[in-house]
Amino acid sequence: MQVYPLLLFSCTPPEIKNQNGHNPEIWDRVRKKFVSLNSEEWVRQWLFKYLNEELHYPLALMSCERGLAYNGLSKRYDALVYNRAGQAWMLIECKSFKVSITEIDIQQAFTYNATVGASIVMLTNGLNHLVFAKNEAGTWAVSEVVPGYGA
Repeated sequence: MQVYPLLLFSCTPPEIKNQNGHNPEIWDRVRKKFVSLNSEEWVRQWLFKYLNEELHYPLALMSCERGLAYNGLSKRYDALVYNRAGQAWMLIECKSFKVSITEIDIQQAFTYNATVGASIVMLTNGLNHLVFAKNEAGTWAVSEVVPGYGA
């Protein structure tokens, strides 16, 4: 069985269900169901729990793995947080804890954001976070701090 490490989120790990020792599943609080557990899903679900429990992001304003079209191609973002007006606020790209975040991953997230139009783009592997926030001048500032929900 795969061992899943503790990640850099201050909440407790998400709930895992393992029926008959096969096909472990993890609770997805956004989709409100158990989903197949893998290393990227471990990061995504722990992040959702952290955003909701610690930073007070409303679950009702979060979506997960939805499709989008970019230059005629079908793509799918990992997570999107909306502001209270229903507009995209933060696009999130989750990677496995087994890999580092690369320039290619950053380009991927910004490619998706070209369609979504969020003012914050976050990438995480659960061990490192990169948060890009568009400032009033329209340029992107980078941080490692996940913002509280203030949209």
